[in-house]
Formats: sequence, structure tokens, C-alpha cells
Amino acid sequence: MGANPRGCYPNTLSKSFEGVGVVCRRGVRAGRRRGVDCDQPGRNDPSASVLWALGDDATRAAVHQAHRTAVGQALAFVEQKVSRTRVGHAGCRQVSTRGVITAAFDHWGSRAGDPNLHTHVVVANKVQGPDGLWRSLDGKTVHAAVVAVSELYDVLLADDLARRLPIAMSLCDRGPRRNPAFEIDGIADDVLAHFSSRSEQIHCVRREARHVPAAPRRRPGARRAEDKAEQADAPHAAADDRRAPSVWHKSGLVFTTVNGRPIDPRDHSVHWVKFLEGAGLRPARLHDARHTAATLLLVQGVDQRVVMDMLGWTSPTMTARYQHVVPELVEEANRRMSELLWGET
Repeated sequence: MGANPRGCYPNTLSKSFEGVGVVCRRGVRAGRRRGVDCDQPGRNDPSASVLWALGDDATRAAVHQAHRTAVGQALAFVEQKVSRTRVGHAGCRQVSTRGVITAAFDHWGSRAGDPNLHTHVVVANKVQGPDGLWRSLDGKTVHAAVVAVSELYDVLLADDLARRLPIAMSLCDRGPRRNPAFEIDGIADDVLAHFSSRSEQIHCVRREARHVPAAPRRRPGARRAEDKAEQADAPHAAADDRRAPSVWHKSGLVFTTVNGRPIDPRDHSVHWVKFLEGAGLRPARLHDARHTAATLLLVQGVDQRVVMDMLGWTSPTMTARYQHVVPELVEEANRRMSELLWGET
């Protein structure tokens, strides 16, 4: 099942294994590949990982134990409510199982080197039905429960942390298309942003992928030639990485932090608020500056097509949405109308 799993005893699954959910990989058919078939990392919120990384020994132990407890409880839920197999003709009937065989692996950091206490739970695709026979795990119920198990883990972790440590936790917005999550009160946004470079890397890749045109079809053998070229350059690239200072993170981005990490979106808001305070201006969202820029271009009489190109719009409706009629424009319109009707005034 993997190197050094924390046990493999089907009769004591709820006590011996810890995880946060399972996700079966699509395209693996039962009978073709026995054994490991599902994997889901159970990771806590960034504030809990920061507290675990920067706290004293007692605090670190409490956070780790709370994580292990939440993982165990979430996996018990998977065994009781999620794990199913099918019996009957063509698997027409779904039945419960006697648990799942899993192996859990604790990890302490993200791929970007940030503190990230989480557990990978690997699940076997074979389960034992009520009749004692071994059958394939029903992947449909597993896929359907992914979000539910993740949310359950978050709530269980927040509850256990609040019991073990003198902290308070609040639901915080994590941006569009993401559910709110519990975070520990009192940990500054810039600290969380500093230790969230992996999330920003993923965000940047997704954002760039939306603007990448479809790759043209290649002639047969072209991919093989590209692979050979990459293999030839690999030793030189590895040598360059070894010569680079260890503090610098090679992200491939143009605008980064001082050590090469991607800039967290929350950093923009933090610096924007400080900028407004230093300039003695009223509080405003960073996004409001985009409305201001579009309106100032309107006041200056810049052509609409130029405005659209500068602000990255493709539809004139966006220009109308962001540009606002200010009193100066109304006064100028009135002056021109007066000149037209009664001559110079």
C-alpha cells in the first residue's frame, strides 16, 4: 500500500487509520488493477498550519493532535456513510461495506515549501460486503461525497482546536467559487499570504490557462523530438538551479515577491489600504480604482477602443459599466449646447 503506512487492520479501521476523504481516480476498472485506487489529501486551513509551524512545542502538539482527531472522525464518516459496493445482476443493488482498507501518510509542507500540515489517505478499491465477499468499491458515492467530507473535516478541526487551545475561529471568505472556511482569529493577513504561495501558484496557472489558445495539431514524431530536446537541456537546467541561491524560488513569473514567490492576491488589498491611509483618502476597494481609471479616460476624451485595449475588455458594454458620468462632463455638455444654440457665452 505504500512505504510505512500507519497500519492495515480491517477490523480496527476507525482507530488505526486517519484521512479526510477519498477520491477514486477515474478510468481504473475493477479487476484490472487491485489495491490502491483512491487518494485524497486532508489539509487544514492556512491559519492552523501557520499556528502549528510558528507555535511552541505544546501548541504544535495540540494542533497536530486536533488534526489527527478530525481526520479519524472524517474517515469514520466515510466508512459508515460513504463506502458502498454493488451486488446483483450488473450491480443493480447498492449495499454497505464492512469498512475500507486505507493507509495514511502525514505531510508537513506544500510543494512550494510553505508549512502545510495535511494527511494523504490512500484507499484500496476492494471492500468487503455484508456477506463477507470482496468486491469493488462503488466510486460514484465516493465522488459525490468529496466536498461533504472536506467540509466535515474543516468543522471538526475548528471545533477540536477551540477545545484544546485558547483561540477563536471565524468563517472567512476565500474568494469567488470557493466556500467560506474557518480561520483562526488574530493571525494577520500578510502572514497568511506569506505562507500561501502554493495556492497563488495554482491560481496563476488557472488564470493563465484561460488565455492560452488551443495548441495546433502536431505532425507525427514532433512530440518525440521535443522530448529529446528537453532531455538534452535538463542537465544544464539542473546545474543552473544548483547554482541559484536557495532562498530564491523559481516561479517563472514576471512580478513576484522579494524571494521569487508569487504575489498573493490578499497582499494587493493590504498594500492598497495602507496607500489610501498614507494619502489621506477615504477607504475604497482596490477594484474601485479600475472604475476611476476608466472614468478619467472618459473625461480626457480617450477613444473607446483605446480604453477597451488598455483595460483588457473585448465588449463595449464593459466600458459603459465602468465609465461614470461625472459633473465635469455634464457641465461641458451644457457649455457646448449653449454655444450651439446662442453662440459663445
